[in-house]
Amino acid sequence: MLDLSKPEELWTTLEVFMKQIRRSVNGALTKVKATNPSVVGKLDHKAWLKFGRKHPDKDMLNPLLIPLVIIGGKYDIYQDFDPEKKKIICKTLRFIAHTNGASLMASTVSMLVINYNCNSVFQH
Repeated sequence: MLDLSKPEELWTTLEVFMKQIRRSVNGALTKVKATNPSVVGKLDHKAWLKFGRKHPDKDMLNPLLIPLVIIGGKYDIYQDFDPEKKKIICKTLRFIAHTNGASLMASTVSMLVINYNCNSVFQH
């Protein structure tokens, strides 16, 4: 979960998380590939289905082969930011989510509807 109330830390935090996630996923895929090579191909195919192989951003995309949800926390504080600052944060997070094939959500304890949506994603 990313802390939206600290935009100066978002990029560094997200970069570290993505490197760790990719390292873990790639390690697991290497093990799976040794025993069942077709699984990795199937996961790759499924990851690209949401984009299509001819997507205009194809050269920038590197979809993770497992579902990923990036969650921004403390959305209530983020809501009070300057509109231009929110726009930059949002565009940056959307770009990272898009290029990695991830979903992007925001949440805060006081926003029950958003929390319900987050919970429903995890139960899917």
